[in-house]
Amino acid sequence: MESLVKRIKALPMSDIEIELWYYFRKLRVASAQIKRAQSNYYDLTLEQRREFLNAPSTYHLCKTIVMENTAYDESASKDPFYPKHVAVIVQYEGRMNAERVMKFMKDYQNANSPHKLPRKAFHFRLADEEVAKELTGYGYNAITPFLMKTNIPIIISKSVTELTPKFFWMGGGEVELKLGMSVDEFLGLTKAHIVDIGY
Repeated sequence: MESLVKRIKALPMSDIEIELWYYFRKLRVASAQIKRAQSNYYDLTLEQRREFLNAPSTYHLCKTIVMENTAYDESASKDPFYPKHVAVIVQYEGRMNAERVMKFMKDYQNANSPHKLPRKAFHFRLADEEVAKELTGYGYNAITPFLMKTNIPIIISKSVTELTPKFFWMGGGEVELKLGMSVDEFLGLTKAHIVDIGY
């Protein structure tokens, strides 16, 4: 394995490509695919992006966003079931309902913690770019839920898990890197919470 890693490092790949490749190989993730897109990828239409990635539909194109609880109660910061931030996997074709994220996080905390927090302690909104980068280590349009700097919970939209075929594309740690993976392997690796967060 060590000699193989050395050969991989000799290839024209970025550090994050190598890290992701090694991470998935080590965990025997058979479905993972990494593609490098052209620099104007985000100038393309969703259909053009779909064609480049050879995705079954534009609904198979997803992104990871970081949401912040702006009503966070600092006195409960030691509660492991009360995170201030969450990473959310959503489809580009979908619309996310922040209220549903809030409701899930409140129900999650109330169901698992002996000290149940009230509704006023939950209000989720999109985190600032600087905060998202500090937490994940990845910049705008590059966030991937793997190898993040901070271990924050992951939510995946229920509609992503219902795709046919059950495979989707997401950010890969750099703006030009795209990561594809089967839904089942993604859930097995991340233990993500499946939540109906659409309108």
